[in-house]
Amino acid sequence: MNIELLMNRMPSDGPLMLKAHRTPAPGLPLRLDPVLVFAAETAPVTYEIETIRHLGRDVALCPDLRRFNNLVGSPSRAWSMLFIEIEGFGGIASVLEKLRILRLERPDLPVVMASTRMRVHDLSVERLPVCDVSLALPADAADVNVVLQKARVNNFAWQMRQMNMVEGEVAVPDQPPLLAQGA
Repeated sequence: MNIELLMNRMPSDGPLMLKAHRTPAPGLPLRLDPVLVFAAETAPVTYEIETIRHLGRDVALCPDLRRFNNLVGSPSRAWSMLFIEIEGFGGIASVLEKLRILRLERPDLPVVMASTRMRVHDLSVERLPVCDVSLALPADAADVNVVLQKARVNNFAWQMRQMNMVEGEVAVPDQPPLLAQGA
């Protein structure tokens, strides 16, 4: 299936990627590269896509999860953010491993996980190994805007966590340690 890209794509104003010699700044504007939206059906996310476009962002839409690895990994800077509506692909169990691998391979790419089964948005850092934020659908324009901004802030925390792990510093674990047996 083809990906829909708006023809008036704006040039990138530079990456917010974490590199060994550069620290990303969450206060900088989001890159102007398109937001990649994975949604099996556009109906659950039509309003959210239009909100992203209204915020001045181009959107690339892909309904085929089989193209996930090709699209998010090549070219490495083609996307400023990944937005994935998980219910159309079978729920969290169907996308969990793809997102976990993506988070390790592309810690610089903010990820918004959207679902019609969530009751509230999750803007905490508890799900960082999978996504930067979770968006409960449907959402209004103000919520989408807040979620996009918080995804960048949380992504910065994820990048710092990954950098600390690479450099051998003590990092906050992704999951709490198991209790010792017999405790």
